[in-house]
Amino acid sequence: MEEGRRVIYATIFVDRDTHKAMIIGKGGEKLKRIATEARMDMQRLFDGPVHLETWVKVRGGWADNAGVLRNLGYD
Repeated sequence: MEEGRRVIYATIFVDRDTHKAMIIGKGGEKLKRIATEARMDMQRLFDGPVHLETWVKVRGGWADNAGVLRNLGYD
């Protein structure tokens, strides 16, 4: 990695496999667009280069689980 570049890891949680497919899109095109736009926003925010790695994971019921929401920073 280039010196001074921030490395950020992001996971997008979804409830179902069908949601995962919608986020990723055909050939990964939609996820790439989402990640590129997010990276560009972060580069403006941090005023410097950012390397963003993204994952989409299925975790059924995560939005209704108080423990999971707390771990994600929602109180």
